[in-house]
Amino acid sequence: MRFEAQRDRREDHSASRRYVSDEAVGYEDLDEYGGWRNTPDYGTVWFPHTTVAGWAPYRYGHWVWIAPWGYTWVDDEPWGFAPFHYGRWVAVGGDWGWIERKTLAAPLEKVAFSLPVGKISHIVDFGGNYYILRVDDKRGGSTRSLAEVRPEIEKKLMQQKAQHLQEQWIASLRSKAYIRTF
Repeated sequence: MRFEAQRDRREDHSASRRYVSDEAVGYEDLDEYGGWRNTPDYGTVWFPHTTVAGWAPYRYGHWVWIAPWGYTWVDDEPWGFAPFHYGRWVAVGGDWGWIERKTLAAPLEKVAFSLPVGKISHIVDFGGNYYILRVDDKRGGSTRSLAEVRPEIEKKLMQQKAQHLQEQWIASLRSKAYIRTF
């Protein structure tokens, strides 16, 4: 009962819940590992509290194959699921921030996600403010052929097999060991 009460209290006081759909897996971790800040270009943006100098999205982690979706990014950060599966990363004043696709107000979202790279938007009047957006870069997922990823897959499988064999060997040693303490 105590766990449920703590979880409910955490959800009730979650800043992230105001900006991210509660259907976004992992949104609960955002409050603990970052904070929300209002920015003139993107509206409310989540910024991680990182301790690694030079941190950038998609730098620390790895790609894995998960059926039925295919390759997906698994970040090393404990908050890594939501920001890498919903929305997109944006650079704001030298810092990397994340916006969920529905974080932006509808008129800004429509422009931000439909503008071609290198183009500047028309003036967007929203909430008494005027916005001009420019898309510097768009990065989408890509599918690599099996031939391209085969060496990575084989290496990973060999590492997993070696670890499994080592664990079996250690377990067999422990089962045969006789330790007597005085």
